[in-house]
Amino acid sequence: MKSGETVNLSTVWWIANCRSLLKGPMTVEILDGPPEITAAIHEQDVIAHTSNCANPVKGGMLTLTAAKDIKEKIHAEVVLRVKYPTQDGDRQKSFDLDAVVVP
Repeated sequence: MKSGETVNLSTVWWIANCRSLLKGPMTVEILDGPPEITAAIHEQDVIAHTSNCANPVKGGMLTLTAAKDIKEKIHAEVVLRVKYPTQDGDRQKSFDLDAVVVP
């Protein structure tokens, strides 16, 4: 991604039988990665396509944003942890990706 750019990584949700189990907003934290990259979840209804659900469910879009003042190319591993507050208790899932940021 380019300096100052935001990219959509993935939709995120927690469901059972095509119904959302979320009882509050999901959060994301960066466990490992450069300080010039931030992560966020933008709440929105999503289609849980990998679970073969036809109707939208409560979820969000996981995004990464690069700082605007990048002076040189950054290539780093980024480890994210998404926390899901569900009706069955708190759940979490990690994502591991390679990020490249150019000025």
